[in-house]
Amino acid sequence: MARCEDSLASRIKPQGSSSFSKVFAMCATVVAMLVPVSGFAQDTDEALDRQQQATLGHVPNYWDFKTVGDRPSAEDLGSVRFLMTDDFPPFSYLARDGQLAGFHVDFARVLCDELQISCQILVRPYVDLVGTLGDGKGDAILSGIAVPTALDQGLLLSDVYLTTPARFAAKAGSEDLPKVEEMAGRSISFVTGTSHEAFLRGFFGQADLRPYDSRFAARRALREGDVDFTFGDGLSLSLWLNGEQSKGCCQFVGGPYLEPRFFGNGFTMAFSPTRPELKQGFDYAIREIFKSGKFAELYLRYFPVSFF
Repeated sequence: MARCEDSLASRIKPQGSSSFSKVFAMCATVVAMLVPVSGFAQDTDEALDRQQQATLGHVPNYWDFKTVGDRPSAEDLGSVRFLMTDDFPPFSYLARDGQLAGFHVDFARVLCDELQISCQILVRPYVDLVGTLGDGKGDAILSGIAVPTALDQGLLLSDVYLTTPARFAAKAGSEDLPKVEEMAGRSISFVTGTSHEAFLRGFFGQADLRPYDSRFAARRALREGDVDFTFGDGLSLSLWLNGEQSKGCCQFVGGPYLEPRFFGNGFTMAFSPTRPELKQGFDYAIREIFKSGKFAELYLRYFPVSFF
């Protein structure tokens, strides 16, 4: 199974980045799986209430709820076939029982419940997603496809439902991130050759910038006290902070950095240009699950250490 952090880096490729991991190669014997969305465990009865959400972390919100659209007709949308991969943890991956699991799997279920339509998931290699959609063998890509790639293929995109900001982390108990002008002499680890390095050199050049060959080495330097901060992808950092490798050493400091030129455009769904009703329908559903708090429940279930 692909590692969470490596898989994330290979999908959401920020503009201006030159050294992000390539898409993981799939075995030649991969067989497409047809998975009913309704077949996955539903644990909304354990949803986090607002007080718990405030305690555990911030939940991103991309919507102006004053804008109200009409609920799409389930008959117009029909049954929807989602295209995903099974090597993109924590978004879609094969669990130990062999079942497809992850944030995108539950996200699809919640969206389809909102629209009151039946949905299925088709598993395909990442490199085949666009072609499968173009051949009419799927209706929507939900697998972290890069926005520039989708636009180059003439696909319709949903509104963004999740972005991948950059974040600073420091040792647990640290004060908040100093102002930019106060960073002189403060050491920051990062992965060399990435958009995060470009951002640091453009805006934090006065700091003591220390490049490392891997995110593991950069984070180890922080954990062991060799640097004051590490800087990188907030989503994968949140998984590290919540995992065993960090040993509870560290915490986020400062706020999220969302500049698309460096850190990408975020997560959207992709549709065939011949199916504008799907874009309209899922844009409606995305907004509604944000409004109802169902997205917050899902987000904090998978990312209890919020990267916002």
